[in-house]
Amino acid sequence: MDRTPFRVALVTATRTSRTLSQWVVGPRFSSESLQVDLFVAFYGDDPEELRRVRALRPVHLLEKKGYKLPLYHELLDRFIDRNAYDAFLFCDDDIEITHESLAEFLEEVRNRGLHYAQPSFARGSDAYWRHLRHQPGARTQQVTYVEIQFFFVSRRLLDLSLPFFATGMTGYGLDFILSYLCRSRLESWPVVIHSVTMFHPHRPQGESVRKTFSPYWTFGKSYLDNAARTLGLKSRESLLELTWPRIISTEGWFWADWISRFRVHIIAPLHLKLGALKWAVVSRWRKN
Repeated sequence: MDRTPFRVALVTATRTSRTLSQWVVGPRFSSESLQVDLFVAFYGDDPEELRRVRALRPVHLLEKKGYKLPLYHELLDRFIDRNAYDAFLFCDDDIEITHESLAEFLEEVRNRGLHYAQPSFARGSDAYWRHLRHQPGARTQQVTYVEIQFFFVSRRLLDLSLPFFATGMTGYGLDFILSYLCRSRLESWPVVIHSVTMFHPHRPQGESVRKTFSPYWTFGKSYLDNAARTLGLKSRESLLELTWPRIISTEGWFWADWISRFRVHIIAPLHLKLGALKWAVVSRWRKN
């Protein structure tokens, strides 16, 4: 096995040190085969939190307010030597995962030669897509779509997708673009690593803002329209159709695959239809 250290840039935008202190110890954590460097965009107002983030000694700390993707792009474009890294890990600041689990996840993606992957969401997490929730009995699953709350990309996939970081905002839509590029350009499926789990707490306040903030959705549609044209597709609907969540294959217990497919291919579409019906009824009631 190749024992050359696998170099990963861990990139995050945050206003708190709480989860960062779970992920890393000092500027790097390393083993015989793994080295991780921390890059942070701090957008908070609390000077004490800023002090705590500094204490973690990131390789670079950008103090700037803004949306997630523009901050990621500025770090990547101005402060990270992308050619010095084999891969990149992007993490939302409310994701809870231990240092040990993060290292295990990176060892898994390296050993498997993956381009786009995430750990599964632990029970009780705020996880909208059912195929990303932890499936007991499964070790990994090849899928058509992986989210961008905590995601790994190879340097090759980052090079292909970097222009979309520059034009994005909150991250909405980038996951569909990455999933499409992974399959169409690199001939590789996105992967969920079920042997490693992370926890994403519920954010009812943020979710409520999203549902009522119409410019958010207007921008998202425009972003995907432009991305589809850039990728040579007819429309954003074509992009969504090609990357809509499906399970391709499962490594692990035989029944885990059947259970997952039932949850994702039957229960999830029914849930979406009921949700759309509920939203339509509520919207009509509000108008009246």
